[in-house]
Amino acid sequence: MAIDPTTQNLVSANFGNSTLTIYAPPYTGAPLATISTGVSAPLTVAVDTAGNIFVTNSGNGTLTEYSPPYSNASKPVGTVSGLNKPFSIALLP
Repeated sequence: MAIDPTTQNLVSANFGNSTLTIYAPPYTGAPLATISTGVSAPLTVAVDTAGNIFVTNSGNGTLTEYSPPYSNASKPVGTVSGLNKPFSIALLP
């Protein structure tokens, strides 16, 4: 899970159903979006100060990036492939 530093939205990587789910504070209502395109057994998620979401996908060995605004139809804006079960992300402050 990760918190968007700008909007305080919560982003959850859902390994079992290969999705990313985004919730607005206070995180108790329906999700703002559930993204599935380009997501495959996600392990780690991070959000930068511009609101871009980065996710490691262990199912297909990729790192994908999504840019706001988010919707159920969001597609990756960037993908790095050829990774072997990526499980960690580090972003510069």
